[in-house]
Amino acid sequence: MFRCPCGCGEVISLPMQPPHNPRWRLSLSATGRATLSPSVWRNKGCMSHFWISDGRVYWTRDTGTEPWMARPDMYSKRA
Repeated sequence: MFRCPCGCGEVISLPMQPPHNPRWRLSLSATGRATLSPSVWRNKGCMSHFWISDGRVYWTRDTGTEPWMARPDMYSKRA
Protein backbone atom coordinates (compact mmCIF):
# COMPACT_ATOMS: atom_id res chain seq x y z
CA MET A 1 0.00 0.00 0.00
CA PHE A 2 1.17 3.52 -0.80
CA ARG A 3 -0.27 6.99 -1.25
CA CYS A 4 -1.03 8.11 -4.77
CA PRO A 5 1.95 10.13 -6.01
CA CYS A 6 -0.32 12.83 -7.50
CA GLY A 7 -0.89 14.25 -4.03
CA CYS A 8 -4.62 13.47 -3.80
CA GLY A 9 -3.96 11.57 -0.57
CA GLU A 10 -5.70 8.34 -1.58
CA VAL A 11 -4.13 5.04 -0.56
CA ILE A 12 -3.44 2.60 -3.39
CA SER A 13 -3.48 -1.12 -2.65
CA LEU A 14 -2.42 -3.47 -5.45
CA PRO A 15 -2.75 -7.28 -5.57
CA MET A 16 0.64 -8.93 -6.01
CA GLN A 17 -0.12 -12.63 -5.61
CA PRO A 18 -1.70 -15.23 -7.84
CA PRO A 19 -4.52 -15.82 -8.70
CA HIS A 20 -5.24 -12.07 -9.06
CA ASN A 21 -5.43 -10.74 -12.59
CA PRO A 22 -4.07 -8.24 -13.09
CA ARG A 23 -1.38 -8.50 -10.48
CA TRP A 24 1.62 -6.28 -10.02
CA ARG A 25 5.27 -7.18 -9.59
CA LEU A 26 7.68 -5.29 -7.37
CA SER A 27 11.42 -5.49 -7.75
CA LEU A 28 14.25 -3.57 -6.12
CA SER A 29 17.36 -2.19 -7.77
CA ALA A 30 20.83 -2.68 -6.30
CA THR A 31 20.34 0.63 -4.49
CA GLY A 32 17.00 -0.51 -3.04
CA ARG A 33 14.75 1.57 -5.31
CA ALA A 34 11.41 0.12 -6.32
CA THR A 35 10.21 -0.80 -9.80
CA LEU A 36 6.53 -1.68 -10.12
CA SER A 37 4.92 -3.23 -13.16
CA PRO A 38 2.58 -2.98 -14.95
CA SER A 39 1.51 0.65 -14.78
CA VAL A 40 -1.03 1.86 -12.23
CA TRP A 41 -4.18 3.49 -13.61
CA ARG A 42 -6.71 4.56 -11.01
CA ASN A 43 -10.30 4.11 -12.18
CA LYS A 44 -11.77 6.57 -9.67
CA GLY A 45 -10.79 9.80 -7.97
CA CYS A 46 -7.80 11.47 -9.63
CA MET A 47 -7.57 8.91 -12.51
CA SER A 48 -3.78 8.95 -12.22
CA HIS A 49 -1.88 6.72 -14.65
CA PHE A 50 1.81 6.18 -13.95
CA TRP A 51 4.78 3.84 -13.90
CA ILE A 52 7.31 3.46 -11.11
CA SER A 53 10.80 2.59 -12.29
CA ASP A 54 13.98 2.69 -10.19
CA GLY A 55 12.15 4.73 -7.55
CA ARG A 56 10.86 7.39 -9.96
CA VAL A 57 7.30 8.08 -10.99
CA TYR A 58 6.67 8.49 -14.72
CA TRP A 59 3.30 9.97 -15.67
CA THR A 60 1.47 8.97 -18.83
CA ARG A 61 -0.23 11.46 -21.13
CA ASP A 62 -3.66 10.07 -20.29
CA THR A 63 -3.39 10.82 -16.56
CA GLY A 64 -6.67 12.35 -15.40
CA THR A 65 -8.71 10.53 -18.07
CA GLU A 66 -11.03 7.66 -17.25
CA PRO A 67 -9.54 4.36 -18.53
CA TRP A 68 -12.75 3.49 -20.40
CA MET A 69 -12.63 6.85 -22.24
CA ALA A 70 -8.94 6.70 -23.15
CA ARG A 71 -8.83 2.98 -23.98
CA PRO A 72 -12.33 1.64 -24.71
CA ASP A 73 -10.66 -1.32 -26.45
CA MET A 74 -9.17 -2.45 -23.12
CA TYR A 75 -11.53 -1.18 -20.41
CA SER A 76 -15.25 -1.05 -19.87
CA LYS A 77 -17.03 1.47 -17.67
CA ARG A 78 -17.84 0.04 -14.27
CA ALA A 79 -21.40 0.30 -13.09
